[in-house]
Amino acid sequence: MLPADTPAYLGPATLLLLVGVAVLVRLRYWGHYLLHLSLLRDARSIRRMELEATVKMEVFNSMGDILFALTCGYLIWRSVLFFGLQESVPSIRVYLLAMAFSAGYVLVRFLGLHLGPLLLGDGDAARTLWRQEEYSARLVWLPLLLVDITATYSGVWGARVALLSGLALIATSSLYTWVRVGLTFLGKGYRPFFFFLYFCGLEIVPILLMLKVVAFL
Repeated sequence: MLPADTPAYLGPATLLLLVGVAVLVRLRYWGHYLLHLSLLRDARSIRRMELEATVKMEVFNSMGDILFALTCGYLIWRSVLFFGLQESVPSIRVYLLAMAFSAGYVLVRFLGLHLGPLLLGDGDAARTLWRQEEYSARLVWLPLLLVDITATYSGVWGARVALLSGLALIATSSLYTWVRVGLTFLGKGYRPFFFFLYFCGLEIVPILLMLKVVAFL
C-alpha cells in the first residue's frame, strides 16, 4: 500500500509520538478538552471563550494546535501516498513536505491573525480571533489521530474509508471555523472587507499553494 522506499519506522514512530502527547493531554488537560467540547452546544460560546483564558488553558491550546498540525500533516502524507499522487517523489520527502505545510499553515494563520489586529491597535482582538480560529482544531485532533491510526493499520478499504473520512472532517471543521471567525469579526465591529482579507489571505491562499505543490509533485 506504501511505496517501497517508505522507511518502515516512519509511520509507527510518528504515531507513537502523537499518542504520547495525546496521553499527556488526557492525564493533565482533559477537563479543558471537555470544556471545549461542551461549548459546541453553547450559543454564547464565542463570548465564553474569553472567560476561560487561564494559563493552563493556554497550555492546552498550544498542545492542541501542535497535535492538530501533526495529525493533519500525517493524514496528508498518508493520503498522497495511498492515492498515488507523489509519482516518483521519495516518500520521506513527501512526509517532510506534508508536515512542513501543515505546521506552516498553522503558523501563517497565527501570524496573520495577530499582526493584523495589532497593527490596528487592538491586541485583544488578535487573541480573540486566534481562539476562534483554532477552536475546532483543538477538538478535531483527537478524531484525526484515530483516523491516522486506522489508515496505518487497516487494510486497503479500511484505509481508504479512514483517509476520506479524515479529509471530510478537516473540510467540515474548516467551514465551521470560518463561520465562527466571521461572527467574531461582526461582533468586533470590523467591516466585511477585513473578513474578506482574512479569508483570502489565510484560508484560500495556503490551500491553493498546497494544490500547486501536489500538482508539482
